[in-house]
Amino acid sequence: MLHESRKILGIPELKVTCTCVRVPVLRSHSISITAIFEKDPSVEEARKSFDGRRGIRLVDDPQKAIYPVPLGTTGNDDCEVGRIRKDQVLPNALALWVVGDQNQKRGRPERCSNCRNFIMIFRDSDLT
Repeated sequence: MLHESRKILGIPELKVTCTCVRVPVLRSHSISITAIFEKDPSVEEARKSFDGRRGIRLVDDPQKAIYPVPLGTTGNDDCEVGRIRKDQVLPNALALWVVGDQNQKRGRPERCSNCRNFIMIFRDSDLT
């Protein structure tokens, strides 16, 4: 997954720590992302950066315990992002959860495009 992510996204210097697990769900992959920034990021600004983006659906309402889950993406083209919060260990970092249906009609190229969207949102936002 480490080398595949760099290759697919075309970012050979991408720093990735990954853990792959198998869980009993019919569809949809889930990933935990830790994004580190040059300055302290705002959770609210991160939410605004994701909201309304093509291929990404913001599903993040901690007060109501609403988060992305595999069932929510089954049969959908969009990836869901949520559980956006400050990382409790790393400075200037956010932790978030992303879920997407890997079997959906557009398949792997579209998923890669969605992943690239996440990276570009971070690079182009006021969060960095």
